[in-house]
Amino acid sequence: MKHPTPELMRQVLRPGQELHPLIPPLWTTEFDWDGLDSGAFSNWHNDLSPIPPSDAERKNLSDLIPAWESGLDTVIVLPYSGYFARRVTRRHLAVSAATRNDPGTYGRALREAALS
Repeated sequence: MKHPTPELMRQVLRPGQELHPLIPPLWTTEFDWDGLDSGAFSNWHNDLSPIPPSDAERKNLSDLIPAWESGLDTVIVLPYSGYFARRVTRRHLAVSAATRNDPGTYGRALREAALS
């Protein structure tokens, strides 16, 4: 299936529309920002996003090398709060944005990945 066009997005995101199979409903389309604290939402969104550009690998090179030697070649950043790190496959490590954004916890995640 193709990506939705801007015209389709405008049509689907009008208030009161039926559910679309590819485009989820948005609270703000139906209710504006009523009931949402936009400042708190922005803080939450920013806290769950990785900080680009990241020099996390350079800062954790001594932990990255053994993880890479164990087969790791991809780090997936997920929008979780707090520390989270899980070796998903031999090649993939999933971490939270909070873990990736902090050199200490990112180093810990890489060390744990090297051992798993």
